[in-house]
Amino acid sequence: MPIDYWEIDALRPHEDTHRFRLGEMVEKIQANGFFHKPILVDAVSKTILDGHHKWAAARILSLDILPVVAVDYLRDERITVAVWPDCGKDSITKEEVVETALADRLFAAKTSKHEVAFKIPSIEVPLSRLRSQDHTP
Repeated sequence: MPIDYWEIDALRPHEDTHRFRLGEMVEKIQANGFFHKPILVDAVSKTILDGHHKWAAARILSLDILPVVAVDYLRDERITVAVWPDCGKDSITKEEVVETALADRLFAAKTSKHEVAFKIPSIEVPLSRLRSQDHTP
């Protein structure tokens, strides 16, 4: 899967984050000094599919661009979506995920559970490369 680098403000979340998990993610990214895994996004709508906590942590850390794996979410049958147990919903569709993001609304944290039938590659991109002074990953 190719890795692209997108402006952080172009990405659209569809669910909220857990405050405690966000704090852990900020600490982990800072301690590592690297971004180790790209986030999964829909290439068409720029909806974040997996990686909401990484995206929110990157905003706190003042990163400007993020590594992403972009997919054709609505058409790619290798990606499925379900709901997490006890999230308050019985089911969810890909269309609902995209519509929620495009409407600037958010589901509760850990509502959608995406599964992919491909491997998202590991990376080591220094945080300094994800800030505006150097957009060359």
